[in-house]
Amino acid sequence: VGRGSDANVDVGPLIDDDAVRKVTRLVDDALARGAIMLFGERPTGPGRLVAPIVLGNISSDMQLWREEIFGPVVPIRVATDEDDALPANVHMVRRPSPSDTTGSRTPSTNDSRERIEARAVSARREAV
Repeated sequence: VGRGSDANVDVGPLIDDDAVRKVTRLVDDALARGAIMLFGERPTGPGRLVAPIVLGNISSDMQLWREEIFGPVVPIRVATDEDDALPANVHMVRRPSPSDTTGSRTPSTNDSRERIEARAVSARREAV
């Protein structure tokens, strides 16, 4: 963690102080709702350097599960099976408007693997 221009640095500073406050808010909310700090520590002190954080025991009621974090935070949520995983991640895919021709498409099959794969492919296409 350090200056982004330094050759030996893997994680540079966040874009601005608001980004640091957002990461801190989302991490604090997750910890207050039962997340477990698996690696790292919550951001403290002045500056825009935030060390990587890995949080476990994430649930869909946590703000960081619903908001894009734009920081070095990895939230881990364990699903009991494929059907449990799909609803927990559907919100991460941009939902199309009625006039949108690039939104995600759901196959007509009930096979959850195919639904997960279709949404993941669609999400990757939209990111490009």
